[in-house]
Amino acid sequence: MKKKMLLLAGLILSFLLFSPGFAEEGGKTAKSRPEIERPAPPMRGHQKMSMGPARMKLRKVLEIRRKMRKIEKEAIKEDEELQQIVEEIKSLQQQLRAKLDEKLADNEEYQKLKEQLQKIKEEWKKKQEEFGEKKRQKKRRM
Repeated sequence: MKKKMLLLAGLILSFLLFSPGFAEEGGKTAKSRPEIERPAPPMRGHQKMSMGPARMKLRKVLEIRRKMRKIEKEAIKEDEELQQIVEEIKSLQQQLRAKLDEKLADNEEYQKLKEQLQKIKEEWKKKQEEFGEKKRQKKRRM
């Protein structure tokens, strides 16, 4: 029983660490971010280009992983023991993040990379907002 619990905790931890959008990131929780329910649309201006087999497989893998994540979230919602484990993992992640931030505060390379990542996130967020506004304007015209 103990081995199963450790295995389950390890699986959930790896799920949380390697699944974007589930664990807390930058003060935002998965609940505060919109859920992606459909695959990404094809790139604009490239409709004539066919997707190569590698890109098609990647899309399929991403879609399968998204569906699996959704099922896993539902299973966690329905099981109190899994919910407790998730809460423990979140708490440990917060502790880890706080200690890492403290330890790496003087690391120049890490701080530069952190700044670059923040700038990219801000640019992406700005583009998403612009895209959303253009989409709303287009709907109003119709």
